[in-house]
Amino acid sequence: MSQRHPFRARPGRLPGVAVAGAVVVLVVATLAVALRHDAVTPVFGVIAVDIANVVASISAGLACGWAARRNSGRLRNAWRLLCLTAALWSAGNLVWLYLRLQRDTIPLPSLADACCLAAIVTAAIGLLSFPTGPNTRAGRTNIVLDTLVVASSVWFISDLYVLPRVFHIVDDTELYDLVILAYPMGAIVVLTLAIMLFVRAPAGKRLHLGMLALAFVASAIAGSVYAHAGATDEGVTTSLVSPGWLGGSLMVALAALAPAATARDDATRETADGSSVIGAVLVYGTFLTAVISAAIHPAIHSPRDVISGLVVLVVFGVRQTLLAADNQALRHELEIDNKALRQDLQSKVDELDRLAQRYERILDGVAEGIYGVDIDGRVNFVNPTAAGVLGYPAEELRGQPAHECFHHTRTETGEGSADRCHLADALEGAETVRRSDQYYVRRDGSTFPVEVIASPIRTAGTVTGAVVAFSDI
Repeated sequence: MSQRHPFRARPGRLPGVAVAGAVVVLVVATLAVALRHDAVTPVFGVIAVDIANVVASISAGLACGWAARRNSGRLRNAWRLLCLTAALWSAGNLVWLYLRLQRDTIPLPSLADACCLAAIVTAAIGLLSFPTGPNTRAGRTNIVLDTLVVASSVWFISDLYVLPRVFHIVDDTELYDLVILAYPMGAIVVLTLAIMLFVRAPAGKRLHLGMLALAFVASAIAGSVYAHAGATDEGVTTSLVSPGWLGGSLMVALAALAPAATARDDATRETADGSSVIGAVLVYGTFLTAVISAAIHPAIHSPRDVISGLVVLVVFGVRQTLLAADNQALRHELEIDNKALRQDLQSKVDELDRLAQRYERILDGVAEGIYGVDIDGRVNFVNPTAAGVLGYPAEELRGQPAHECFHHTRTETGEGSADRCHLADALEGAETVRRSDQYYVRRDGSTFPVEVIASPIRTAGTVTGAVVAFSDI
């Protein structure tokens, strides 16, 4: 009798606690949103939202830790890194809450920024640690090309709407400037890795990895908004960044609690091929978003914008060129394989023809009459001896019901029926039948006694016909 490990989490207990915590967070968030529109207590509403962020990030950390304990190998390391990410994010939110309670505005940079930026680094490593994606050379090449397309497209979009403000104020190496710059740069990396995580996800893990990707997409957008607000001196307000960070933490918790997130490595070994429909939609969708962003942007004047746009086009062109070449090589290989297959098939057909001719010569040389019937008792082959004895051309006998065409029994009580026919006994009884009291009828109506041996023909264990050998006695 096995003994439960005293420190091992019981299945189902922690998920229930985490789900309950998520419900509490949703209630607090709803209350915070309501209080944000209350002119009497706006400060309390902001603090309530900060508390919700703390609880959400802690819930995410607990859920990731639970997923790590129930996995092994690379999956365990990936969830551990995300657990560390949630812990750093929780620390940053706690510092942020403390600063909120101490003063009206939050200084930038602060210890909260140090924790959050460290969380971005561990999140990037964690996203890369998930064991998804193909192991073939072509598959890895496709993943690299897709990553470059997504990364360049995300950079271009950020360069149009977020980075100009940031680069405008970053004119030296002061700590404030570096922190402001680190948020959008980290957001680009995390956003790219999150999209590619879903692109690489196999079908069995697409749900929880999709939720995980969506969580980091929301957090990355919130980080970009945070940096943009700090760069434009608009003030970093809770209403700007909390929806993305709060939603991101909740989605991480849900992803960690999904059943597929705790599947063993050996139970989910399916891999993505890098060219699934959903993955292609994401890659092309990101590129199309960059194209639309360039089309609707008021003006693209800076050399950086032009270079960024050219990089997107060049990377996408290289990707399509290499994919076209890969497809051409694949078609060439398929043509070679098909040609070899056709040649092999033709050689087998020729061999079967030679065997058929050999057996036909053997049957032609046999002194006994031999014919075969299908499961319905219709003649499907006959040797020349049988056709000659019966007085029929072989072609005329094929397709005819053997019993009605030339078989009758003659006994003292008269003619027999098909139910007592040796063919019926062989087909229905599935065993060899020997008879010496049978009579066959020639084409001219004359009869002659025969000794017959009827044996069933089996295909895959099922009787599909019979072969009969007879001799005139």
